[in-house]
Amino acid sequence: MELARDAVDNLEKLGPTFIKLGQIMSIRPDVLPPPVMRELAKLQDKISPFSTEEARAIIEADLGEKIDNIFSEFSEKPIAAASLAQVWKTLSMRIIA
Repeated sequence: MELARDAVDNLEKLGPTFIKLGQIMSIRPDVLPPPVMRELAKLQDKISPFSTEEARAIIEADLGEKIDNIFSEFSEKPIAAASLAQVWKTLSMRIIA
């Protein structure tokens, strides 16, 4: 069981591709025993979010503009986190001329 917990921790550290692999394995009773599958199932809905600062930097780099110039409001914490994305609450996207 401890090995399965370590695997979940390591898959999460390795990023989205490995998290997806763990999620796939969590529903394969033909490959893994039930205790390991239960541990891997944590990758389905218990992914730790990355920092808001990191997210803001990624968004600003991708959009080429400061978030404050794009959104009138951007939440300080994500409202959801998954293996491939995080979700922030924003209000009224501003038009950039």
